[in-house]
Amino acid sequence: MYLTLEERDGQAVISFKNTSRAPLDIPAEELLERFVRGDAARGGEGNGLGLSIARSLTELQKGTLELTVDGDLFKVVLRFSELS
Repeated sequence: MYLTLEERDGQAVISFKNTSRAPLDIPAEELLERFVRGDAARGGEGNGLGLSIARSLTELQKGTLELTVDGDLFKVVLRFSELS
């Protein structure tokens, strides 16, 4: 997993990048919905709420959450207005 934090265009930008065990065959926007799991065959615990909760908490802080999936690369970018 890779994590970066930077200031860009007056915003705090946090980026998370990770790879999955296998390519994800699901649209990124769908992964942000409640109870959707990207790799249901994995068999691990989870109920598909993590990204939905992350998006809601980000929006409560007046931020945005972008999710992109490219094969097995999974990237989340959070943007927040910088405090003065």
